[in-house]
Amino acid sequence: MRKPDVSLSRGLFLNLPRRTQRVSFTVLTLVLVFSMLLSQAAFAAHPVEDAGRPDASAQPTAAGVTVTKTLVSPAGRNVFYSGEQVVFDIQVRNSGTTTLSFIPQEDLFSTACLQFLPKASPPESSYDNLLGQVLWTDLTLVNGSPLAPGASFTTRVTFVVPANIPGGSQSGFNTAIVAGAKDAGGATAPTASSTVNFYCANEPPVLALDKSFGAPRTNTVLLTGEPISFTISMTNTGATRLDYIPLTDLFDDSCLSFVPKASPPESGVTGNIITWGDLTASYGRELLPGQSFTTTLNFTVTGPVTDTLHASENLAIVDGALDRYGVTVPTVQDSVLYSCAAPASIGDYLWQDINGNGLQDEPAGSGLNGVTVRLYQDDGDGIFEPGGDDVLVETQV
Repeated sequence: MRKPDVSLSRGLFLNLPRRTQRVSFTVLTLVLVFSMLLSQAAFAAHPVEDAGRPDASAQPTAAGVTVTKTLVSPAGRNVFYSGEQVVFDIQVRNSGTTTLSFIPQEDLFSTACLQFLPKASPPESSYDNLLGQVLWTDLTLVNGSPLAPGASFTTRVTFVVPANIPGGSQSGFNTAIVAGAKDAGGATAPTASSTVNFYCANEPPVLALDKSFGAPRTNTVLLTGEPISFTISMTNTGATRLDYIPLTDLFDDSCLSFVPKASPPESGVTGNIITWGDLTASYGRELLPGQSFTTTLNFTVTGPVTDTLHASENLAIVDGALDRYGVTVPTVQDSVLYSCAAPASIGDYLWQDINGNGLQDEPAGSGLNGVTVRLYQDDGDGIFEPGGDDVLVETQV
């Protein structure tokens, strides 16, 4: 029997008889398929990791920290006034996956608005009120432990607002910073910070209001038919600019009739209520500290319908005014009290009271002709003061 020829020049080639070739090829095919199945099973049981591709199941480690600063008091506003204490909390949280063993903290503040009050909780390492800086060398030391992932430290700091703030008011800030925090392996966390912005002023906003007769007068009895005016003056006596000033005037419409337009013109009139939506808009400017607005209103006396005095009030109110920082000005009001009356008149005739009984019971011929009679209205003190506080209301001959 002839030996089979074997060639390896272009792969495996067996020179076998035709029948032998078919059997050998089938066996070889089975062997190759079986080998492939074994290789796939082995790879599934023991996969080979690609050196250039990270394991998806492995968690990266990193140092991280976040800082949050919050205002504790005074709560609900961002304007602080001279003499007030202002309290902030600083929360430092480990946002990484490794324990932090060194955490320096710095707190910066505007010295025009704040002065630091030692001691903080936990106590600071040092502070400087000229530079506006408070330092904690290492929060893990003052808190007595390292900071685990997800855990946090809280520091409470207290300040006082100084007197005599430059310009009466200022904008301010308070910023907490953690820079250079490290974990046990020496990895440094990225710098983190948090800031609270606010304003400070020497005092809360204050508005003074004064209402008076438009022209000086001591007589508070208004006679039917005469014109009358009132003046409303308001002065910013606080330390901050006033940006919104609504005004309301209430009058007795059974005694007075309003004459449009006021100075400055009113926004509207409903019954006996006159309104100005915003006097800063009417005047085209805000009301600075020490400045004033003046409003003049004109009326005609239309009552009363009887001869008796009618007591009345004209009331001005500023409610809901706001300063430049959005702080509400306390409500102020002022009023003028007056009475309305029908004009007095002199009638009948003048006679000589011969018997002195004060009654008009003299005989005919007791009348006096050509006598000038002047009627004065008393100012309420019961003392006759012609040319003084008593007002001449009618003259008749």
